[in-house]
Amino acid sequence: MISRPFYYHARVCIETTSPLAVNSGQTAKGFDADLVRDANGLPIIPATSLIGALRHCYERNSSNSDWFGNKDESSKVSATFGCVHNQLNQPIQGLISPAEIEQDDLLSRLIQKAPVKRDRVALNERGVAKDKAQFDQVALPKGTRFTFDLVLQEAHKVGEAWHALLDVLAHPLLRLGATTRNGFGCFDVKAIETVNWNLKAEDAATSYAHLNRRINGSLHDESYDYVPNTKVKPIVKASLKAESGWISGTGHYDLSGKNRSSINRFSGSEVCIKWLGSGDSQRAEINAPKATLTASTIKGILAHRMAFHYRCIKNEFVDENAEWLDQARPDALDRLLGSVSGPDSGQAGLLFFEDAELNYEQTQVRQHNSIDRFTGGVRDGALFNEQVIYQPDIEFSIYAVDNVFADDEDTKNALKLTLADLAEGRLALGAYASKGHSYVHGNIVCMGELQGGDS
Repeated sequence: MISRPFYYHARVCIETTSPLAVNSGQTAKGFDADLVRDANGLPIIPATSLIGALRHCYERNSSNSDWFGNKDESSKVSATFGCVHNQLNQPIQGLISPAEIEQDDLLSRLIQKAPVKRDRVALNERGVAKDKAQFDQVALPKGTRFTFDLVLQEAHKVGEAWHALLDVLAHPLLRLGATTRNGFGCFDVKAIETVNWNLKAEDAATSYAHLNRRINGSLHDESYDYVPNTKVKPIVKASLKAESGWISGTGHYDLSGKNRSSINRFSGSEVCIKWLGSGDSQRAEINAPKATLTASTIKGILAHRMAFHYRCIKNEFVDENAEWLDQARPDALDRLLGSVSGPDSGQAGLLFFEDAELNYEQTQVRQHNSIDRFTGGVRDGALFNEQVIYQPDIEFSIYAVDNVFADDEDTKNALKLTLADLAEGRLALGAYASKGHSYVHGNIVCMGELQGGDS
């Protein structure tokens, strides 16, 4: 006897809008982490990662908490592994030959140990790099596509509740993989094809038998397309412009497109995947590296200035009796930004940052001399240069869970004062502020729970 006869099935195609890192828990040779991969060596998204992230986001916004199981009942929701797409927009399921991977421009990139690598460093209480705290994160580039199946089996008809579950896939706080608060794991839903049956009906079994289990084809003749929607908006939306030269991170590519080898320092950049064409004729193209302003950079800069404003609001100033001088930031801000207090303890932050969108037309090369600290003169043979991006437009958003400030007006005002510093040109959003680089100005709109209060 079928205890859960109402069967709902969806085939979902997603495209990453930021780097994605689903780590295996192992380290790759030369790197601090490795990605989960299938028997071909291609990246995949485990079903447990998909269900875990979906459950966490769904239960935070819905009362149907029993769908994902508990100690007394198995989960009613299941999923397949997320299979990566090749350059012809076909998901790869099962074994393929090494020659097929080598001949596919996209797969030959994704099979590399580090399709994208970001170098990161922890900051101390002074806002500078902490000793021995540099690490790297390998990831898949923005634009990578995956397809997976999602199934719900219920004892009764759920109706629109199934669509509500599919809507969660478009929720901006649903992110996959590691370091999601720092901008990784964002994605857009490109397509959802869904079908459902009451398996106790006479013709349902025959129809169900024609379900296509191969994810590289249409789900079923009776399936229909569903477009998920969400009404969630960010609490911060920033549109900024650099006042002059801008630079962030360390890169290896000439962003002017001239491939000059005479430049000593570049801004950080990453490749991304762009899909050309439409319908069944879509094809992937790997773009040239483009300058990036990572979410972790935005978060680190804002966190340091927020700590300053919070101390000022609380009248905690530096004196010989101050007990917090060696504290990275106030404990009250850990709720917003997250913390790690040990190998097995800590908390995730309630603010979700995104990589910024950069638009620019011009780069400049600026020459520098190294100065002898003793004589004050120019050091012999120490001329160097750097490439900066000239007045790029910078846009980013910050999302938050509900009740993020929990009636704490001090942390809310500390964030608003920090954003005012950024918009009015008092805070650099990038590197080498001591050289005058990376200062910005523009418009920052506060929405939702960030509205109101003093600033």
